[in-house]
Amino acid sequence: MLDPEKYRTELGKRIQTVVERFPSKSAAALAAGVTVEQLNKWCRGTVKVPVEGLSALADLGGVGLGWLCGDAKRSSDNVIYADFDKQPDNLDRSVVQSVLKSLIMIMREEDLEMVSPDRFAELVIALHDYVVEQNGEGTMDVDSMANIIRLAARER
Repeated sequence: MLDPEKYRTELGKRIQTVVERFPSKSAAALAAGVTVEQLNKWCRGTVKVPVEGLSALADLGGVGLGWLCGDAKRSSDNVIYADFDKQPDNLDRSVVQSVLKSLIMIMREEDLEMVSPDRFAELVIALHDYVVEQNGEGTMDVDSMANIIRLAARER
């Protein structure tokens, strides 16, 4: 398992890369739904980052959520731009089943729980989109999914 402190530091570097795509840090903070002070903490890797904020930052910053959360298959120099024309119109039932099975397994292994049902639903959809994006490249990357889940959950 990846050291949480190291993971947050690396995540902070990727967040900073996305922040630099915005006209100002204030604009990036607004996109993420936080204050500039909170965004600075994200960039320094000193706090847990909610998946909702990451998702909004990725969408509006034009990068893939998987890359932003630390997809191990991509280098930190290789920003993946979102292709909004290829977003699925609906959920793929088999992908949702795989996501839910993996989500439950990872949450049990990591002793994590969701903060709210709404956050859980948003996470399932975000992971669905992530897996659909990854399926063009091979199998589902469970380690990267685990990183995304850790961001959205809290320890019991």
